[in-house]
Amino acid sequence: MITTNVLNALSETVFINTQRKSTKKFDFTVTRNNDGSYLVSQQAYRVYPSGHEVIKSSKTWVAENIQMLRKSAFMNNRQGRIFLKSIAIH
Repeated sequence: MITTNVLNALSETVFINTQRKSTKKFDFTVTRNNDGSYLVSQQAYRVYPSGHEVIKSSKTWVAENIQMLRKSAFMNNRQGRIFLKSIAIH
């Protein structure tokens, strides 16, 4: 529990997006760290008819700042584009 509190004090989740299909689920999360860097994580799941989910792949990237984050290759995927649109509004 202490570890979670320390992590929350050092970072802030700024974006979460979940995309679902009949047998797949994709999570995309962007976290801003206390030092101004960003951590991006993406998980792809297999969803079974019973509702059980199994992670098939998990990727993480680090960007030093928002400019580097915007230029990152993973921002070309669907969830990355949704994130970019969300920060363009703010």
